[in-house]
Amino acid sequence: VTNKEREAKRNANLKEARRLKAIGRNDLAGDKYRACVKVTHWMAESVARAVKKKWGDGNNNHFVPPKVQCIFSPYEADAQLVKLCMDQLADAVVTEDSDVLVYSAACN
Repeated sequence: VTNKEREAKRNANLKEARRLKAIGRNDLAGDKYRACVKVTHWMAESVARAVKKKWGDGNNNHFVPPKVQCIFSPYEADAQLVKLCMDQLADAVVTEDSDVLVYSAACN
């Protein structure tokens, strides 16, 4: 899925959310509104800062790895992220793209 396709899907979800809200279907509109949110660099950095604040960064000791480390991967890295989890080099993947679920299911 390309960024252009993602943007078109977000726009379609926004249009549908507005239509549903206009006819009083706020329950369904909420799902569509959530589906049209674009994760920005600022949002990702905010999450990374919160993670670092909660779980630290190894106490600035180069011999103690951090409990949680955030790594940002641009573009299409779904297969690589799943491979990192399978090789136990990562415990989790947070993404706005649902392809990771498909890769994970196929690999297990």
